[in-house]
Amino acid sequence: MAEKRATFASCEAEFGRLMSDIKARKFAPIYLLQGEEFYFIDALCDALAEGILDEASRTFSQIMLYGNDTDGASVATLCRQLPMLGEKEVIIVREAQQLEKIEGLLGYTSKPQQTTVLVLCHKGKALDKRGQLYKSIKAAGEVFDSISPRDYEAERWVSGFARSKGLEMDSACGKILVAHLGVNI
Repeated sequence: MAEKRATFASCEAEFGRLMSDIKARKFAPIYLLQGEEFYFIDALCDALAEGILDEASRTFSQIMLYGNDTDGASVATLCRQLPMLGEKEVIIVREAQQLEKIEGLLGYTSKPQQTTVLVLCHKGKALDKRGQLYKSIKAAGEVFDSISPRDYEAERWVSGFARSKGLEMDSACGKILVAHLGVNI
């Protein structure tokens, strides 16, 4: 059966679920954060970067990489090492869409270590859902597809976001913001 196309509402719900899991300290060994709306990807990545390790452990056990500076096999090698301090090691790959030979991660993603959390921020596009890498990440961890809102969904999201920050905004403000800024949240 074909997979149902995700909507912005389902993206919001999945974002909320993942944020709740992070706050509850329930971590998957691999996170693939992908899609066209960068806000959700960045917010989840930041929450994982700050929520898994305490500040002292981050110095030794958290590694930040950029896709254009490394390749899949090098990331897999880093993921296999044991944490220096504490019980977890966090490897974050920003701009993972630029990662050379991303298939080099397949050996690791098919059997990830429980002491390592790998976060792949794959912006602008998504991995091929038919590929082995995607399937192994989905089986071992969490895949989050970030979807941009449609015009009619953006105003509701902006109002809700303002409320979550303790701000009050009437519907006219929401309409004006969306009209001038567009739907790129």
